[in-house]
Amino acid sequence: MRSKKLQVTNAFHSKLVDPLMDSLEASARNLPFKEPTIPIWRATELGSCDTFSPKFVADHMRSPVYFNHAVQRLARQYPSCVWLEAGSASTVTNMAGRALSNPTNAHFQGINITCDNALDNLNDATLSLWKAGCKNISFWGHHSSQTAEHAPLLLPPYQFEKARHWVDLKKVPQPASTQPVAEKETLPDNLLTFINYRDSQSRCARFRINTAIPKYERLISGHVIAETAPICPATVQLDLAIEALRSLRPDLVSSGLQPQIQGVKNQSP
Repeated sequence: MRSKKLQVTNAFHSKLVDPLMDSLEASARNLPFKEPTIPIWRATELGSCDTFSPKFVADHMRSPVYFNHAVQRLARQYPSCVWLEAGSASTVTNMAGRALSNPTNAHFQGINITCDNALDNLNDATLSLWKAGCKNISFWGHHSSQTAEHAPLLLPPYQFEKARHWVDLKKVPQPASTQPVAEKETLPDNLLTFINYRDSQSRCARFRINTAIPKYERLISGHVIAETAPICPATVQLDLAIEALRSLRPDLVSSGLQPQIQGVKNQSP
């Protein structure tokens, strides 16, 4: 069985407070009891509609709390309602929700205003109540009853001035170079330049495609993809491979043999 030690001065709602009942009732006789302006439900076993009296104060200290009985009676009379905590940082709304198995047609709102972020919690509780349908709840941080406590503050008008926020682009000065200027490389005339063989049997040749010459630019200028930049089409790539083979074997032209290309892999750019 789960239990929790309560921070109380006496063992309320038990026989240990029986010696205090007479003196408490006697003290309550000096208090004026009026009719409540809102309905008040007592946490008794069968429910009670008796008027408040000095005897009620003593019985309230001694009698057991039938919390579940009172919650069930309220839920039967108000099946769709908002359960709002009239206190701070207690577990009463959670207890009510567990007693009713957290029905979907009811809202349980706890309040915690006894901590450092009390105002933020009050704001969250107000928004939660608005979402639950309580449209007549005003923002408690600026309640209408406290209007006289606040003086209106008239702020000066703000003139929108046109301001330029762009930063001017400045060219970075080039440092003076003391190294000799290299001679400009002479571009080749042909599309292909033989580099070397990649194997000892001279069967795997490597060529360089001269993409900087005007002839190459004319071949690819009409093949622009997605309005970005031209790319070399597959037909031009095949022609370059055939020309590279003929440059290695010029005898193929005189013999009338036609080269064949196999195992081509074309990857997307």
